[in-house]
Amino acid sequence: MKARFRNPAAGLSAVALAVTLALPVQASEKELLDILLQNGTITQEQHKQMSKRDYSKITRENAEKAEELKIAVKENVPSWIDKMKWNGDFRVRHDWQGFEEKDNKPDRSRERYRARFGFTYDVNPNTQMGVTLASGENEVTSTNQTMKDRFSPKAVYLDKAYVKHTFLDKHATVNMGKFSSPFESASTIVFDNDLRFEGIAGKYEFDNGAYAGAGVFPLDESSSDSSDPYLVAGQAGYKYERGNDYPWNVALGYYDFGSVLDISEANPTATPAGKFFGNTESKFKVLNPSFTLGIRSLPVYVGLYGDYVHNLDADENGNGWALGTRFGKEKIKDYLDWQGFVQYSRSEANATFDQFTESDFHSGGTNNKGWITGYKVGLGKGWQHDLTYYQSNEIDDQTTGEVKHDGEKRVQIDMSYKF
Repeated sequence: MKARFRNPAAGLSAVALAVTLALPVQASEKELLDILLQNGTITQEQHKQMSKRDYSKITRENAEKAEELKIAVKENVPSWIDKMKWNGDFRVRHDWQGFEEKDNKPDRSRERYRARFGFTYDVNPNTQMGVTLASGENEVTSTNQTMKDRFSPKAVYLDKAYVKHTFLDKHATVNMGKFSSPFESASTIVFDNDLRFEGIAGKYEFDNGAYAGAGVFPLDESSSDSSDPYLVAGQAGYKYERGNDYPWNVALGYYDFGSVLDISEANPTATPAGKFFGNTESKFKVLNPSFTLGIRSLPVYVGLYGDYVHNLDADENGNGWALGTRFGKEKIKDYLDWQGFVQYSRSEANATFDQFTESDFHSGGTNNKGWITGYKVGLGKGWQHDLTYYQSNEIDDQTTGEVKHDGEKRVQIDMSYKF
């Protein structure tokens, strides 16, 4: 077929019309002949002769024309469309928090949702760019949007905007822009899963499973002070998961938060020491050894993981740790796939920078301890139901012996769809 369509939309419309005509032609003409016979317009002999038309040939010819149109449209669709991959997810959540009476805080219930939508584009075999938009309330560690303010319009934020380039036979990767954490994490005791890093990060992966990476990330910018806060980070580790029954990963991270006191002084809710959600000091050079271990030889998959954090610059209360397990299906993919999880963590006040930690556990921050438990269930392709229970307390003051009563319970019930 020589004709070519300059307008892909018009071509697609033509395909739809051709297919529509191809399918009902036989049935519609026969019904018309039956009606003409019944009302006496044609005789029985005329009905018999006219019914001998080769409808299968007509249908076949129309189908061939439709296929030719589809080929023509495909030839005229721009090549960049094939290089784009769309992705997104939507989650609805019931979020309940209960506080101890001694804290004089009312219990709280919120109906919330999270919407994320974006794409990746393969510029060439080694370079990819990506953009994601997300709901939220302009929080660093959350894209949740609370249903409130009498149906008012809600904001949409830039969640990701990055370029990723691989080289050296794809052993090395460089990310630039705003992207997901480039570091391996066993838990969220240092970085929340929704945190997006801004800056540049590189990583090299060796053939034997070893890897090493580093990055530089500006945290703020001030026109009146040249000492802008920053994060310089590095991590090295070893990952073994070549199809065996016991995949494991060990890593050692180092996170140097510089000049973060400038951030706290600019925030009217913070103390001069830099306290937001637990910190009483403002210097953080954090060591973070971690591990994960998978066991596939049991009737159900079991995963074990742990994190330890130590702030080298803390004068006091500079340690934290988390231990947990996941069991059931290794990944939720199909209907009724399930997974359970349990974690206990303890993070002292100055163990790490408190603005980047898990936002749901004890309402975020450091100086807390407690349990996280729950389950996940697959409800069909892309669909999932989660229930998570948090029970946490503020850590008692070991210096004065003061017993803290800042206790919190939290239940989150989720229904989500991902594509």
